[in-house]
Amino acid sequence: MSDHSLLHLKWDNALYADLAFFEIREGVSWDDGMLVATGITGLEYNVRINQEREYSYWIKAVSRAGKYSQYPANIVAVYDLNPAPVTNIIVSRI
Repeated sequence: MSDHSLLHLKWDNALYADLAFFEIREGVSWDDGMLVATGITGLEYNVRINQEREYSYWIKAVSRAGKYSQYPANIVAVYDLNPAPVTNIIVSRI
Protein backbone atom coordinates (compact mmCIF):
# COMPACT_ATOMS: atom_id res chain seq x y z
CA MET A 1 0.00 0.00 0.00
CA SER A 2 1.16 3.48 -0.80
CA ASP A 3 0.94 6.33 1.67
CA HIS A 4 -1.32 8.75 -0.19
CA SER A 5 -0.94 11.40 2.51
CA LEU A 6 2.73 11.95 1.64
CA LEU A 7 3.56 14.34 -1.22
CA HIS A 8 7.02 14.19 -2.72
CA LEU A 9 7.98 17.67 -3.98
CA LYS A 10 10.93 17.80 -6.36
CA TRP A 11 12.41 20.74 -8.29
CA ASP A 12 15.26 21.73 -10.58
CA ASN A 13 18.46 23.14 -9.13
CA ALA A 14 18.82 26.92 -9.20
CA LEU A 15 21.95 27.91 -11.10
CA TYR A 16 23.33 30.34 -8.52
CA ALA A 17 26.95 30.11 -7.38
CA ASP A 18 26.05 31.40 -3.91
CA LEU A 19 22.96 29.21 -3.38
CA ALA A 20 22.51 28.44 0.32
CA PHE A 21 19.15 26.65 0.60
CA PHE A 22 15.53 26.48 -0.53
CA GLU A 23 12.34 27.54 1.25
CA ILE A 24 8.83 26.12 0.74
CA ARG A 25 5.53 27.81 1.52
CA GLU A 26 1.94 26.64 1.09
CA GLY A 27 -0.94 28.98 0.24
CA VAL A 28 -2.51 31.14 -2.45
CA SER A 29 0.72 33.08 -3.06
CA TRP A 30 4.33 33.20 -1.90
CA ASP A 31 3.74 36.37 0.13
CA ASP A 32 0.57 35.04 1.82
CA GLY A 33 1.75 31.44 2.19
CA MET A 34 2.56 29.64 5.42
CA LEU A 35 6.12 28.46 5.90
CA VAL A 36 6.37 24.68 5.36
CA ALA A 37 10.15 24.24 5.46
CA THR A 38 13.30 26.31 5.24
CA GLY A 39 17.00 25.48 5.09
CA ILE A 40 16.45 22.68 2.56
CA THR A 41 19.77 21.94 0.87
CA GLY A 42 18.54 19.15 -1.42
CA LEU A 43 16.23 19.22 -4.43
CA GLU A 44 13.28 17.39 -2.88
CA TYR A 45 11.10 17.44 0.20
CA ASN A 46 8.22 15.32 1.54
CA VAL A 47 5.08 17.04 2.81
CA ARG A 48 2.29 15.27 4.70
CA ILE A 49 -1.30 16.27 3.91
CA ASN A 50 -4.43 15.37 5.87
CA GLN A 51 -7.30 16.73 3.76
CA GLU A 52 -8.54 16.22 0.23
CA ARG A 53 -8.42 19.76 -1.15
CA GLU A 54 -6.42 21.99 -3.46
CA TYR A 55 -2.85 22.58 -2.33
CA SER A 56 -0.49 25.21 -3.70
CA TYR A 57 3.23 25.00 -2.90
CA TRP A 58 5.81 27.70 -3.63
CA ILE A 59 9.59 27.14 -3.65
CA LYS A 60 12.32 29.79 -3.71
CA ALA A 61 16.10 29.60 -3.66
CA VAL A 62 17.92 31.66 -1.02
CA SER A 63 21.47 32.94 -1.41
CA ARG A 64 24.17 32.97 1.27
CA ALA A 65 23.48 36.70 1.65
CA GLY A 66 19.82 35.93 2.47
CA LYS A 67 18.43 37.14 -0.88
CA TYR A 68 15.46 35.20 -2.26
CA SER A 69 15.04 34.31 -5.92
CA GLN A 70 12.72 36.72 -7.70
CA TYR A 71 10.13 34.20 -8.88
CA PRO A 72 9.06 31.08 -6.99
CA ALA A 73 8.43 27.70 -8.58
CA ASN A 74 4.79 26.74 -8.04
CA ILE A 75 2.68 23.59 -8.08
CA VAL A 76 -1.10 23.59 -7.62
CA ALA A 77 -3.15 20.39 -7.49
CA VAL A 78 -6.04 18.64 -5.76
CA TYR A 79 -4.83 15.54 -3.95
CA ASP A 80 -7.00 12.50 -3.31
CA LEU A 81 -6.19 10.58 -0.13
CA ASN A 82 -8.22 7.55 -1.22
CA PRO A 83 -7.82 7.16 -4.98
CA ALA A 84 -9.76 4.50 -6.87
CA PRO A 85 -7.91 1.31 -7.71
CA VAL A 86 -6.20 1.10 -11.08
CA THR A 87 -8.35 -0.54 -13.74
CA ASN A 88 -7.75 -2.09 -17.16
CA ILE A 89 -4.50 -3.84 -16.25
CA ILE A 90 -3.47 -6.79 -18.38
CA VAL A 91 -1.12 -9.34 -16.85
CA SER A 92 0.63 -11.80 -19.08
CA ARG A 93 3.33 -14.38 -18.61
CA ILE A 94 6.24 -14.43 -21.00
